[in-house]
Amino acid sequence: MNEDLLLDQSLSHLKGVISSSSIEKPPETEGSLLYRACSLLAGSWNRTLPLPDRINPTLEEICSVAKVRYREISLKTDWWKEDRGSFIGFFGLEKKPVAVIFANHKVFHIVDPETEKHTIVDEKTASLLSEEAYMLYPPLPEDVHKLHVTIAAIFSAIRWEYTSVLFIGLVMIFFGFAFPLTNKILYDYIIPNYNYTIYTQLFMGLPVIVASSAIFFFFRTLLLVRIKGLLTNSIQIGLWDRILRLPVNFFQTIASGDLLQRTMIFNQIKERISNQTLTILVNGFFSLFYIIVMVIFSWQLTLIGVSLILLWSILAFFILLVKIGFERKLLESEAKIQAFLIQVIHAMPKVRTAVLEKRLFSKWMRDFSFNQSLTLKVLNLENIINASKSFITVLLPLCIYGFVIYKKGKLEEEDVAFLAISVGSFLAFLAAFSPFSQSFLQAVSTLASLSEFIPFWKRVSPLLTTPVEKGEGKADPGVLQGEILVHDLHFRYGPESPLILKEVDLSLKAGQFVGLVGKTGCGKSTLCRILFGFEEVSRSALFYDNQDATELDIFKVRKQIGFIFQENKIFQGNIYDNLTCGRKCTKHEIERALTLSTFDEELASLPMGLDTRLSSVGGLLSGGQKQKLLLARAILTNPQIYLIDEGLNTLDNRTQERVLANLRSLSKTILLTSHRLNVLEKADKIYVMEEGEITASGTFQELTSHAGLFQRFASKQTL
Repeated sequence: MNEDLLLDQSLSHLKGVISSSSIEKPPETEGSLLYRACSLLAGSWNRTLPLPDRINPTLEEICSVAKVRYREISLKTDWWKEDRGSFIGFFGLEKKPVAVIFANHKVFHIVDPETEKHTIVDEKTASLLSEEAYMLYPPLPEDVHKLHVTIAAIFSAIRWEYTSVLFIGLVMIFFGFAFPLTNKILYDYIIPNYNYTIYTQLFMGLPVIVASSAIFFFFRTLLLVRIKGLLTNSIQIGLWDRILRLPVNFFQTIASGDLLQRTMIFNQIKERISNQTLTILVNGFFSLFYIIVMVIFSWQLTLIGVSLILLWSILAFFILLVKIGFERKLLESEAKIQAFLIQVIHAMPKVRTAVLEKRLFSKWMRDFSFNQSLTLKVLNLENIINASKSFITVLLPLCIYGFVIYKKGKLEEEDVAFLAISVGSFLAFLAAFSPFSQSFLQAVSTLASLSEFIPFWKRVSPLLTTPVEKGEGKADPGVLQGEILVHDLHFRYGPESPLILKEVDLSLKAGQFVGLVGKTGCGKSTLCRILFGFEEVSRSALFYDNQDATELDIFKVRKQIGFIFQENKIFQGNIYDNLTCGRKCTKHEIERALTLSTFDEELASLPMGLDTRLSSVGGLLSGGQKQKLLLARAILTNPQIYLIDEGLNTLDNRTQERVLANLRSLSKTILLTSHRLNVLEKADKIYVMEEGEITASGTFQELTSHAGLFQRFASKQTL
């Protein structure tokens, strides 16, 4: 519990002492109603939410502290008649936050955060909920790379579903036992004794059992479909949440095509695990219960049948190990090809200019040929397993029949008891052995075809083992004023890498316009990335408003910085989506950002305005127009600090002056790196960087009047 909340509750208790009313019991649930509602919702995931610092936190603050993603949803007519998952709603005219939790069988419960009273949602109560609601998505566990933790998290989310599947499976197994027992009764008691009474009972009971089995099978199939949907949804959301929280330098170590393959692995798993596959695996598990019936009728025949199946399973296992090795190489080959193709597509104009088509095609053909040879090896091993399964399926009954015939013919009369088995018991054994062997063999064969999940897991493991960026346990920076201090900064990308930045000292006062100049590769972009928190420094060398950056919540710092860097991209969608990036913005905020960036002039010439569709490379927009749009995107967040790394290079001089004048009117701190010195004439201060060191600083006039790199740059650009 935070100190402010503790003081507030203590004062309320003191008030109860001096008032005429009786002293109330202190509330057991802490925080605001919204926090309590979110806690109740998290309880349905078997999670607890940490308490934010503020007494009345917003939903964004609650989710930010808990590392929970959320999105706004709209409740349409009859929403409560379908499974839409649990969410946070607002009840009544006062819009009281409540937890709306999906129970089962299309039943929703509204849980009051004050009383924790559950109310079943019907047409009347549903009408009292506001149309606006919020869906919350839990993150994956921190140690999700441990397989047992992942399995535990998965099963906790589908506890009711898998429990129901297990129950239905057990019931269907008991129904399945009826057919072996029927064979024994029919051939040992009914036929020899001409017992029509028992025959009639069997004749009437078997259709009931068959119909019941069909009904249970239908419901089990529905549950398996639901389990597949729930797992796909939760795992994909959790994976993407984790990817978005990975440090930026992680993405520099892996090619984009390779990363795409790793992130889409769960989609590939989803495609491979069909409903029929799940049914086969479930049947294979429950078929083990048939061994009990088989042992009851003949433990000797059970030993023979199970031994043969185990021998085949061992053979399949060793083939599987070889197959997994090829599948691992196959996935690596596919990732390499995909990464290569993406690079070629993005660089196609350069490829055409350099006439490299034949050379690149030859490289792709070599990689593709190797990939296809691996694919054939994997398919051949699968065929061996399937062919051996067909062979063992025929061999099993032949061995059992042969063993019975051989023993019956060779054993002495006094030893016949060793294999004493009646016709009914033998047929009952076969009736139990047949579904057992078929289901088990099919399950093993299916598992063999799914063996690529093991290299899949190894491929995705870097996404799960790499530590994510964390803000918990760090101080809240508060509202930054915009003051930045860099003192004696040293930086290198790796322990063995050379120093990129050496003894860098830099100071920006709140509201100051500062320029950074230097040759390409001198470290300007690296310094900007450090200021934004994309790179970590080994010791305290960076301060925001006199606060050590290493002790601050980096997520809250970034929210107050607008970073326009060289690699900023336009993504596929309309201009509005590119501008807001999913945030809720008012019309006034959008118009203000467009005006300050001067993109409103370009927008006026587009017939569809903000609805204009753009491709991933910008489409209709020129380089300068794209930079204006990216600048408007940064302005829309209303940051306290602007880091502009070569972000105005494609604008003409007049437009650059207008944009900078607009930004300076906001009284925000601005750090601009640029090779075009004319845009820095009105800068309050300019730093010159050479080979990772700050070699000079001063105003534009001071630097041009002294010999040095800046003066040489200025003289060349003047010419």
